[in-house]
Amino acid sequence: AQKSGGDRSGEEDTPAEAGSDNPIVPPRSGASEVTNLRFTGISVSSNGVAQLSLAWPTNFLFAGDIVDLFAATSLVGTAWGWVAEYALATDTETNWTEIVDTSAVAGVSRPPTMFFSVSVRAVPEDLRDTDGDTIPDAYEVHNGTNPYLPDYALAPKLTVGPSGMYADISSALDDSTSYSIIELAATNMHVVGYMGARMPQHPVMVCSPPGPPAVVRVTGLSAFLLDSSTTSHTLFRNLYVLLDATSGSQAGFWVGGNLPLYPIAASATFEDIYVRAPNPGVEYFGWLLYASAEEPVTLSRCTVNAAGSEWVYGVQDFGTAPLVLNRCSFVNFPPNGARTSCGVLLRSSSNAGGGAEVSVSRGLFDESFTNAVMFGRLEGGLSNVLSVADCLIPRELPSEYRPDFVSGVVVTNAALAWSGFPWPDSPSVALGMGSLSPIANGPTVDTDCDGLCDYEEIYMRSTDPYLADTDRDGVPDDVEVLDDGTDPTDPHSFLQHLYFSVTNTASLSHAAYVAWGYSDIGWETNGLVEFPLGAGTNSYVDASANGAVFIKAFCDLDDNGEFNAATDILFVRPIPQGAVATINFMFGDVDGDGVTDEQEREDGTDPYDDDNFLVNLFARFEGLFHTTNSLSVQILMDTNVMYGPVVLDATNRVWTFGPQSLVAVTGGHPKFVFWDDADFNGVCEVSEKQVSCTPSPFAHDMAFTNRLSYGTFDGDADGMLDWWELQHGLCPTNKADAVEDADGD
Repeated sequence: AQKSGGDRSGEEDTPAEAGSDNPIVPPRSGASEVTNLRFTGISVSSNGVAQLSLAWPTNFLFAGDIVDLFAATSLVGTAWGWVAEYALATDTETNWTEIVDTSAVAGVSRPPTMFFSVSVRAVPEDLRDTDGDTIPDAYEVHNGTNPYLPDYALAPKLTVGPSGMYADISSALDDSTSYSIIELAATNMHVVGYMGARMPQHPVMVCSPPGPPAVVRVTGLSAFLLDSSTTSHTLFRNLYVLLDATSGSQAGFWVGGNLPLYPIAASATFEDIYVRAPNPGVEYFGWLLYASAEEPVTLSRCTVNAAGSEWVYGVQDFGTAPLVLNRCSFVNFPPNGARTSCGVLLRSSSNAGGGAEVSVSRGLFDESFTNAVMFGRLEGGLSNVLSVADCLIPRELPSEYRPDFVSGVVVTNAALAWSGFPWPDSPSVALGMGSLSPIANGPTVDTDCDGLCDYEEIYMRSTDPYLADTDRDGVPDDVEVLDDGTDPTDPHSFLQHLYFSVTNTASLSHAAYVAWGYSDIGWETNGLVEFPLGAGTNSYVDASANGAVFIKAFCDLDDNGEFNAATDILFVRPIPQGAVATINFMFGDVDGDGVTDEQEREDGTDPYDDDNFLVNLFARFEGLFHTTNSLSVQILMDTNVMYGPVVLDATNRVWTFGPQSLVAVTGGHPKFVFWDDADFNGVCEVSEKQVSCTPSPFAHDMAFTNRLSYGTFDGDADGMLDWWELQHGLCPTNKADAVEDADGD
């Protein structure tokens, strides 16, 4: 019997049975009518072997086209099995003959009746996965693998990871083509940039291999940015997205461009995605959907776990395209307070237009939604048509924001573990609701390879089975649990081995103290250690700090055994978490300005500021000369005038300054500037001859002698000072005017 292919659009995918050579699949037609393919001959031998002959008209199929053969033993409740394929080598072929062992196909010896069907292999409109190998048929057809046989390993992929073709996701996306499969190594944490991995316009599939999900960590705006008119054939599958910003807003998936005048519509399909939003002080979005698109955005078996956060929207939709959520879970949402969190929030924007159809089916909202909003509508989101069917919720739906259509809703406690996995007796298991299934008890499955099996992490420790370091304090879960006895869910609970040294670079006969704490301000006394007196480097000390964030040390300049901010010198440094911290505290001259800390405390200057110190200055200048003008001087530090200007008395041809103390405020060295004040205004101007002197080497106490040269103020060495030549109309750079008779006398 000949049968055309069936249409499975709208049906739920059912994976093939593991290990089956002929997975149970229904046939389907290709782009062309299957009636153009005809069985021209069927013969069956006595041993149940059939010879099938098929033909098709000229110019109907061409080189590279594939014809698939299916078989079934009944047309009632038919389950068709794929039997064979034929790939045309040339454009001129018009027939195919295949030998089929009917007993092997049917699973029984010599079945009494067999039915056969043929179809042309083509790209389906949906993302069905007929053979259950986690690669949709559309991607298999494009990549040359068989959509009816599990052959994941044979599909060409752009691999990302330490041993992959690419070091990062964005590089693989840049090299992708239509229907590329981008495989992320499951054993690696993949970090994306601030804007997220930007998706191309052509369809691609970003996935992990079958099994544990790859972890994608982002600290910027989004993990994945879809702003280039992507379609629903853009697919994300089997990923764990860690949203790890510490402030601002952050989205797991930003879908559509939010441009006021030119909105970019986008769509995509998401399957088996786990989004973790762990930090306070951040506005989180699992999915942020902007603008409209012709094709639906579909989320299947996706989870948003908001434990630890303060402000979360699981899905926020501004668009007008259909939105389909099937078997999605929302867990550990923060309670309403100053900020309101919401599982599914429907909104509108200037780009949105009319309302969209939003469908939520077989979803799960855990007990946290007794104090959080399950479904919300703002602005034009009221025009959307929201249908909620067969969902498990912790309380009756309120009248506010109530869905337009509600059916099959069960109000009860979902009985979930912290990570969102249901307990074996959870009602969600029997009802088939939510994204996750219970985990069997056994030591063999350790998804994150942290030494704790998944069952123990989920049901006994309340840790994350996907992250080896649940609280991200730098210490793996198994080390905290098995070795240190600290809390693997508390980022401030871990054991840190710290190694200190304290060095006095000056001869300070004062004790130094080291401790650790949680703040970068002030002194704390946790694990206080006193170091010996005197200069030099003291021995290393091994201290154990439970959850320390900062290392602190001070030099006790007032020798009272306690920290005094007015007199003592304090260091505060962050600890590199998760590793042994070796820190050397250098006391004596902490700011490196050449003046000891102790001296700066006595002088009243800032020992932490290398631009602030006291200079004790004594200077002697010889060779001063009488002029009929005003020889002046001022002392500068950088551009700051520290002394003067004053007119010098050159009677004894010597001028002395100090000893006097000057406070350095910019770090500049003292500079003496001498000039002939030709206009008697007390200001050193560009037109007035000047000379500067900066004593060296620079020190806290400075005494030096220098000599002024008459020639410095007589640039052309004609025996006439520059200022006098200027006043009398002569040229200070022309030596010849000294012997000229300017007045003609």
